[in-house]
Amino acid sequence: MKKKMFIVIIVFFSQMVFAQVGFFGMSYNIGYGEFQDFNYVVDRYNETRPYLTQEMDHIELTHGMSFDFGYALPGFLCGMGLQYNRAKVSAIGIIDEEKVQRDLKIHAVNIPFDFAIAIGEYGFSWAPGIGFNFMLWKYLSRTGKPSKIDDYEYHKASADMEIHMKLFTKFIFGGVTESGWGLIFEPYYNLGLIGSDMTSMNRDLNPETYINDHKKSEKFSHYGVRLMVLYKFEA
Repeated sequence: MKKKMFIVIIVFFSQMVFAQVGFFGMSYNIGYGEFQDFNYVVDRYNETRPYLTQEMDHIELTHGMSFDFGYALPGFLCGMGLQYNRAKVSAIGIIDEEKVQRDLKIHAVNIPFDFAIAIGEYGFSWAPGIGFNFMLWKYLSRTGKPSKIDDYEYHKASADMEIHMKLFTKFIFGGVTESGWGLIFEPYYNLGLIGSDMTSMNRDLNPETYINDHKKSEKFSHYGVRLMVLYKFEA
């Protein structure tokens, strides 16, 4: 009996190995978050500059490309990726009878590690999962005449790192373990675990007033969706 059980287990895992496929994909993603402590700095910029004719908007929507790769077994997916998010806002004011524009841009590089349980193997599957996301982000700023703003270089700030827990569900068209092309629609939520100190950004945008503000720390928790085209191959 033990011998038969051992053979069954070996056959089962052999089937899993032979059914394994690799995949790589490219997607476009859109994220939304309120980013209250980040946008507090933006609000302080607007409040302390009465000469503005166009106030700076909050940064809430970010977007960018993603690249993913990983493995798929019957009932299981694991992978990692490289995801870019960016956004830009601007303010315009009149100083000494001249128009001046201030641009603020955020760049983020996300490195997610995902693990999911796939339900349904052929044609269509859905896969709820969990993962961790390492986010490297920086803000950039520049000031110049609106008509020549693209001629000015951005001031580059030092990058900071965040860690997120990621919750998601992948809706997979084209199956999990079949070779060939497929499509994934993925809503997700990134829950920030470690925040970034906003003091340096506040000092850069609001050098006259930042010292009077309470310390702010932004975790960049946000909702998002991705649409991915992927190719699966026997591994």
